[in-house]
Amino acid sequence: MAPPRMPVRASHTSALGLACLLLLPALPPLASGCAGISGSAPPAARVAPCVSGQQDPPQELMLERRGETIYICSRQTLLAEARGVSEAALADVDGDGKLEVLLQWAPPGTAHHRLHVYGVAPTGIVPKWRGSRMSGELLHFAVPGQGRDGRDPVVTLERLDGKLYLLLYAWDGFGFAARCTLPVGDATSGEVKLECNELAVLCELDGQTPSIACRRN
Repeated sequence: MAPPRMPVRASHTSALGLACLLLLPALPPLASGCAGISGSAPPAARVAPCVSGQQDPPQELMLERRGETIYICSRQTLLAEARGVSEAALADVDGDGKLEVLLQWAPPGTAHHRLHVYGVAPTGIVPKWRGSRMSGELLHFAVPGQGRDGRDPVVTLERLDGKLYLLLYAWDGFGFAARCTLPVGDATSGEVKLECNELAVLCELDGQTPSIACRRN
């Protein structure tokens, strides 16, 4: 079954959403009114999360998770923090040689998760794809590695008509487009192979969570 091509229109998360993204004062916040963390915190408090997990030399871009908070860091500097995120990853989705930040969370008023993509600018992060719906109900996503065209594809675990599917998406210049679909039936765990054109991906499926961990074959 071939899912429809992904729409590019999406609604922005509101200030009362389950996930809040707080940027440094140099940028207007994508969401405001999130309790517990202040965008005007002392510099030492903002940098601290990015220092503890850094490698030597510091990485150009990294994610640090503490509970349900994701810290987006660049060279020991905190660019942004996101709360209520169920999954996060770095990927070069458009093949331009620069990493994007991928975050999964549920918009306000719905239990269904969406995938958000942010680019990285010198002053912080900027929205690139704001949570359009995938083909079905998004449960989890993974980045298996770079494709032959230099773009990082995204594999999702989704529920369609009550059944589980693996789908592989590629960036088409204006959002994600679904390329291949694999039904996983009633499988609750185990390794599943998804072949899409010249790309083969192995995914470890945990149907109880549910979640996936994928790698290039």
